[in-house]
Amino acid sequence: MIITLTETDLMDDSIQALQTTYDIKKDEHGWYLEDKEAAYRCRRGEHTEEFTINLCP
Repeated sequence: MIITLTETDLMDDSIQALQTTYDIKKDEHGWYLEDKEAAYRCRRGEHTEEFTINLCP
């Protein structure tokens, strides 16, 4: 199961939004986190319209 959480209106002068994607799996013992990825939408620079895994300037 993939869960994507998008946080906006951050109190950060370089990051407009943070998008965290969680890959959750279930086995005989229950649920567990298999992978987690973060992506950023920058306030300035090249990535103001889309999310990127690169750090914002």
